[in-house]
Amino acid sequence: MRERREDRRKGFSLVWLGLLIIIIFSGLFFPEIPNINTYISTKTAHNLLITKIKDSDTGLKYHKKYPEGIVISEGRGDADKVHAYIDNHGVIQFHTPNSALDDHKYIHIELKEEDNPVSFAHSIDNAAIYAASLMHQYNLKPNNANHTLKSKSEISKNKSDQMNPNEYFEHYGYNSNQFFNLIKQYYYGSLVKPPLGLSFFEKLITILRIIAIIVGIVAIIAGLILPTKRWVIWWDK
Repeated sequence: MRERREDRRKGFSLVWLGLLIIIIFSGLFFPEIPNINTYISTKTAHNLLITKIKDSDTGLKYHKKYPEGIVISEGRGDADKVHAYIDNHGVIQFHTPNSALDDHKYIHIELKEEDNPVSFAHSIDNAAIYAASLMHQYNLKPNNANHTLKSKSEISKNKSDQMNPNEYFEHYGYNSNQFFNLIKQYYYGSLVKPPLGLSFFEKLITILRIIAIIVGIVAIIAGLILPTKRWVIWWDK
């Protein structure tokens, strides 16, 4: 009786060990991106889908007859307050950038809040491509000195504005300067090539995670089929 309890204890130990291995390697190595812009640079395809579900003219004109810059915000796609809404799938353009919004100065682009680093990176990539294309279209140079690229916090009178993208960027270890630099890279056609080995490292992590999960499953199965003489002998060595 005592031996059976001891065998069951060993079996449960293997089951818990297997579950622990699976949880650690499934969670700890769930897509983590050390540098968003570098990660974006590793991707060979940078296609942008623009869906114009409305694309209406607001009837408002710009003060200088053309937009003076682009403002980046984050939120939930309020069609009355932004020209376009961007997520990891592409762009939904509510209003043609040729017409102004209430401030009569800027093209307003809003980023959807994503819930994981990979989706965030794709949405940032889409937004940068879209912003760079608009700057070419309206002869705007991505120069911070000329204030052609702004975050919502820079023009908002309400410092607690929920559309301020800075805190959202910080959640993924990102910031407005990195985003503006990505826009500049697309604008000048000089997307920085990633360091050698990054793609290999990502593949290695994936392979190690798969191996660890398999080891965990084997440990669970081994624990469930205990007690057997073979496992008891192996355990006691």
